[in-house]
Amino acid sequence: MSLKKSLAKQKAKAADSLNQKTDGVFGLPVFGTPEGQEILLNVIDRISKSPFGSEILKDAAKAGYGVSLAFLGNSKGCCNPDKNCLFLSDNLSEDDMVATLVHEARHAGQFHRGCHKSFYDIDAQSTLTETRLTEADATACALAVCAELSEKGDVRPFGELCRAYPNESRTFAETYIKKGNEGLPEAMTAAVDAWYGNEALKMAYERCYLVEPLAEGFNTAAKRPAPKSVPVEETLAKVCTFKGGTYFSMPLSVFASEKYAAVSSPTYGWLQKYSEGWEAFYNEKCRDKSLESMKEFYVTPMLEKIVESNFGKMPVPVSERPEVLKIRMKRDKAFEKYFNKSSQKKDNTALLISEMRERGR
Repeated sequence: MSLKKSLAKQKAKAADSLNQKTDGVFGLPVFGTPEGQEILLNVIDRISKSPFGSEILKDAAKAGYGVSLAFLGNSKGCCNPDKNCLFLSDNLSEDDMVATLVHEARHAGQFHRGCHKSFYDIDAQSTLTETRLTEADATACALAVCAELSEKGDVRPFGELCRAYPNESRTFAETYIKKGNEGLPEAMTAAVDAWYGNEALKMAYERCYLVEPLAEGFNTAAKRPAPKSVPVEETLAKVCTFKGGTYFSMPLSVFASEKYAAVSSPTYGWLQKYSEGWEAFYNEKCRDKSLESMKEFYVTPMLEKIVESNFGKMPVPVSERPEVLKIRMKRDKAFEKYFNKSSQKKDNTALLISEMRERGR
């Protein structure tokens, strides 16, 4: 089962668990059993002790989201915009729920500001920038909120993040310890940059938000207009919000670097075959021009196998689909027929010229 289908199944199952409702802090409703609601209300109360955490929860509430515990398999949480609900795994510790709820509530704010509206309206490179940045930002925000909670004595949620995101947590802490709360934007920027160093995570999100949507929407792609490129500044304004602006302080040129813009070698190969399949199937150059300049980073076979074991195999390359191969075969046969006729004509012409030369002697 693909990552996207697996998540969809988990979200559908989680949505069915909604029953009782209680209005929580900031007007953020909680759903579920009385026991589950009590846990969630306590989690929300802990997050509210952080000024930044309060803002993130308020944004989720304004966007119309609620919170519920649910069985989510291996996933800690998910933000479901179709159900307007933030689901937390019911097997998490309360400390882990604090960090996870901040992460998912941040996604709610991102979606409300226009992220992930459609995977077909914007080109592949813009999709890659947006989907990676939304995840890196949510991780950085969770670190920021849990760091503020640590200052107030609630230290265990930050410890959960250190176990889940060791490099991001260490990088964030190095800056935060030096500059304190005033250095929060710089520390969050450092955490975002550290997230981009996690190749396994980048591969997983390529699979879920780039490869699988392209595979699923291929046969109807010609009915849609050519995808548009989105400026990085526009994406940052939707994703990395902080106190009326954006916290991300690195030069925008980093988004064109290999670390930020390149895709893993398995994804790169699949995208090349996507373009080949498009040309064969639609008899035109692929409309997504960003694929022509896509960069590639190499991953080891071991890492590729690890990602594959967790998220399944890549979809069948578009160029190897039956409907594409059928069209290719027809064109090959037509070319072969034309070539044979052309060759025969040339042979006849050569024979006639040879005979005329013989007669001339």
